[in-house]
Amino acid sequence: MQLSGHVHNGQTFPANFITKMLYPALAYCYKAIGNGHFVVTSGYGFWGVPFRLGSQSEVWIIDEKEK
Repeated sequence: MQLSGHVHNGQTFPANFITKMLYPALAYCYKAIGNGHFVVTSGYGFWGVPFRLGSQSEVWIIDEKEK
């Protein structure tokens, strides 16, 4: 499983659409690709301006089980 950073899900509207265009395969969500498992969250905080519009702060809890 790879966990690496986040894109704030755009943080403010309409930037969330821009992140989806820049990262069409995986801008936000969990996705299994081949043998990998990838997670991209909207993050907890913010960057620059201290608010969000069209994007929510979040923390994911991931339970990993060994096969």
